[in-house]
Amino acid sequence: MSNVGEILQVFDNDNAYFDEYHDEPIDDGTYNATVVALSKRLDVTTKNGDVCDIYYPRYSIDKTSSSFGGRLVRDSGIFRYKSKVAKTRNMYYKNFLDKLKISLNKKMIDGKLRYLLPALIPEMLANKKVVINVFTQQWSDARGFHKIPVARLSRLQNV
Repeated sequence: MSNVGEILQVFDNDNAYFDEYHDEPIDDGTYNATVVALSKRLDVTTKNGDVCDIYYPRYSIDKTSSSFGGRLVRDSGIFRYKSKVAKTRNMYYKNFLDKLKISLNKKMIDGKLRYLLPALIPEMLANKKVVINVFTQQWSDARGFHKIPVARLSRLQNV
């Protein structure tokens, strides 16, 4: 049978934590930030039947740039289409890569020069100093009304 001291020691060494959630929203605006993470959803089928990957970079607002310094905000989402509609809709994905100065390979396909758009991996974005535009995104679904701050990449910082 365990004594009280052994039981308490198990709870003290469990390494489960809770970070305090910030209730106050981040004000809409432009902030200096650093890319700190990347999450993704692969092979998503849209309502129109198109297949795409959706990338969500996570940004940490610079501590020196505002009162929201250190706060994390995720990107609103970058879509990389893989179906026939990709020709026109991937313009936004290409613009995202261009803003980060990620070089693209070109290839002649069906007599047209096309850019090969690589899948994003965390190493491509890690610790890049960027400027982001934060805005409030609102939507309703089966779980209720949602209102969260999200960001969109503006450009690399002039370092």
